[in-house]
Amino acid sequence: MPEKGLPRERWLSRSEAAALLWTCWRYRETQTIHVGRLKGQKVETDKRPLRHVARFILIGLYTGTRAGAIATASPYRAVGKSFVDLDSGIFNRLAVGKRASTKRQTPVPLPRRLLAHLRRWSRLGIAKSHFVEWNGKPVASVKTGFASAVRIAGLDVATGNVTPHTLRHIPQPLGSCSVEPLCGKRRAFWA
Repeated sequence: MPEKGLPRERWLSRSEAAALLWTCWRYRETQTIHVGRLKGQKVETDKRPLRHVARFILIGLYTGTRAGAIATASPYRAVGKSFVDLDSGIFNRLAVGKRASTKRQTPVPLPRRLLAHLRRWSRLGIAKSHFVEWNGKPVASVKTGFASAVRIAGLDVATGNVTPHTLRHIPQPLGSCSVEPLCGKRRAFWA
């Protein structure tokens, strides 16, 4: 059996997380014109192919949740989906019908800012069946889109690879001090 690998020591600073999020939110697809006098010219379209990754990053930064639970997160309770109760503001990270494992998928209260985003996405139809959707369908993984976003944002990967799991390795999740009894008067890392 091979030896156990070394632990990851890469995390995102506040400025890196902001750069990654802004890259995903603002990025526009570019296409090359193939006919006419503008042949070969690159043109930005109105398509925003990384917006679903931006939603994934927001949920990951605020909650420190694993990628699989974020991908299955839904505003509706159903078998195989993790459930966000938009009324009470609780994210039930363990998918309905799944057995609990050692991966710590306990229910977590959502910070007000993230909850406002989730409610708006649900109300506007951005999140029809899941909060992270691509072309109206739930995503199984954001690895490809996330890797593109890291490359476009120009994040330094010399100190370690930046993956969706890296969102769990921040000094303190973005919304962790929104629940006063749990953390007293400490300021959040992101404040």
